[in-house]
Amino acid sequence: MRIQGDRVDCLREKKNWTFGQLHVQAKRFRPSLSPSTLSEIINNKSEGSPTLDVAEAIAHALGTTVAYLIGEVDDPAPELGAGDPLPEVRAWSDRLRGMEAGQRALTVRAMEMTLAAIEGRNSTPA
Repeated sequence: MRIQGDRVDCLREKKNWTFGQLHVQAKRFRPSLSPSTLSEIINNKSEGSPTLDVAEAIAHALGTTVAYLIGEVDDPAPELGAGDPLPEVRAWSDRLRGMEAGQRALTVRAMEMTLAAIEGRNSTPA
């Protein structure tokens, strides 16, 4: 999973945020996220792929999805209920089955945080 830095930077600019503001917002979801890690992701200079929780933190901060940040979808904020959700549900089911237990638990937690954010509930991790 490789985040497309230009997508992160574009959404940051649409929010009229500085890099520092993005970092503060992303740290709400991933307190250990360093400025250098975020900078490397934005500038496409990160060694390897970010962890799912880092990707989710950036996506949550920007109000988008990891799928958008990694280029799987082109709409940063797809309409809820638009289109047929079954193919996406099947794709996520396949992904979850292929993950080891720890990664699966993080993914489920991230999905719960996303749903909570959509529903307007407090989604800050414990």
